[in-house]
Amino acid sequence: MQELFFITLIAIVAIVFGYTFSLERRTLKLEKKNGHEQHQIDQLKAKVKELNNTVALLENKGRELEAENKQLHQEIKELRERYEQKK
Repeated sequence: MQELFFITLIAIVAIVFGYTFSLERRTLKLEKKNGHEQHQIDQLKAKVKELNNTVALLENKGRELEAENKQLHQEIKELRERYEQKK
């Protein structure tokens, strides 16, 4: 009777150990996958930051060009007026 009890106990311990080992292996696999995904997320965040900086630079350049364009139009207008006065 005691032999059957010990055999049953050993079987239960083996099942629990196997299940625990399986869970630990799955946890390690998921942690590794999560680490890889986190690295990708960090790379994407850096790329977004770089793109945002590029957008800001382009917006500033656009404002500069608009101001320059406005100034050139004003100069053209003044030159036309002078030309018309000399005519």
